[in-house]
Amino acid sequence: MTFASPEIELFVTRTLRECDRIVAALGGLTRERANWRPVDGANSIAMLASHMPGNIREVLLGTVAGEAVTRDRDAEFEPGDRDPAALVAEWEKLRARVLAAFEAMPGDVLDEVREYPRRGAITVREILLVVARHAAEHAGQAELTRQLAEAAER
Repeated sequence: MTFASPEIELFVTRTLRECDRIVAALGGLTRERANWRPVDGANSIAMLASHMPGNIREVLLGTVAGEAVTRDRDAEFEPGDRDPAALVAEWEKLRARVLAAFEAMPGDVLDEVREYPRRGAITVREILLVVARHAAEHAGQAELTRQLAEAAER
């Protein structure tokens, strides 16, 4: 895959790799463990594997690429009984959509200002940085939650 802009490639592929880490944290977990939360109010790995793709869909595909997107952010954080296999399948489809949307995007879009949900008007460059950082934070959280879930099984 060749991107039109090396800078866009850097931000987008980093974001996708971080979300891959979140989804990888689901690997081999039972449905119960994927939805397990270490303490009340904490996120389960399944919540994170629902939330971060929701953020990517809303911000990268919606705000930056201009696609019509609907999202229920609050629902992503509701405790539930999410199916890990379904989350993985949904991520794989979304990942391909993001790559297709950004591969041909020209680098001059980076200096355009867009209205970012929850942050206001910022450049596309800053949007891409914020989303990559956000994904990395949640990837670390998912990996730590996985370690805690495994320890709780012992």
